[in-house]
Amino acid sequence: MKKLYFCTNTKMSKNLAQTREYLTALREGTADLLEQGLIDLAVMPSFTALETASRVLAGSLITFGGQDVCVSDEVEYTGEVSAAMLRELGAGIVMIGHSERRRIFGEDNRSLNRKVKMTLAQGMTALLSVSETAQDKAFGVSEERLHLQLHECLDGVTDIGRIRILYEPAWAIGAAGVSADPEYAGRMHESMRRCLRQMYGEKADEIVLMYGGSVNNENAPGLLAQPQIDGLGIGRSAWNAANFEKIMRMACQ
Repeated sequence: MKKLYFCTNTKMSKNLAQTREYLTALREGTADLLEQGLIDLAVMPSFTALETASRVLAGSLITFGGQDVCVSDEVEYTGEVSAAMLRELGAGIVMIGHSERRRIFGEDNRSLNRKVKMTLAQGMTALLSVSETAQDKAFGVSEERLHLQLHECLDGVTDIGRIRILYEPAWAIGAAGVSADPEYAGRMHESMRRCLRQMYGEKADEIVLMYGGSVNNENAPGLLAQPQIDGLGIGRSAWNAANFEKIMRMACQ
């Protein structure tokens, strides 16, 4: 059985005490799955909870990291957090390009490319989110949209062993989101894999491809059954540690 990759971004859903309780439960509940190499697990708490995460997860196989990172390591970026600062805390992964960052904060592929490079330069894994809108889907240009994001966000990037791609259709994210059906998600992942192979050749198969967007206990098995889906990024269904563990254990059966 191949290793399955899981991650969650807790957004602004947990304070320090809640983060501590959540990560402690995840650490205890998933230790055997991690030690057996059945799963890879990454959690991105809020910036204010990263030091808490570093203490709770010390010695654990769970990776923690940032929900975002600054495009630069220069000091003149008030309010930002650099890749070096994340690395100093022990972060091993950084989420880059979540659709909410693109939509609300106007992040574009060029700036995300800089964030990917800053993350890799500090030895961390870059979890690059790529997305499509409901309009893209309706007009039948989803694959073109995803390919453009891959080309522009990974322009000049050669260290692909620490790249993960999280496909999160914008229309499937949030409390009212409807998950992509497994077959559709599978086709998008196959299309992304073809694009990456054009970019990197056979080495592209080293890149982990994950699906995220209203994943829950019911649809997780069907999504993971798709050949090119290596794992899942889970939102609200993962914010309860016991339920997140339940999903992961179900997937490993």
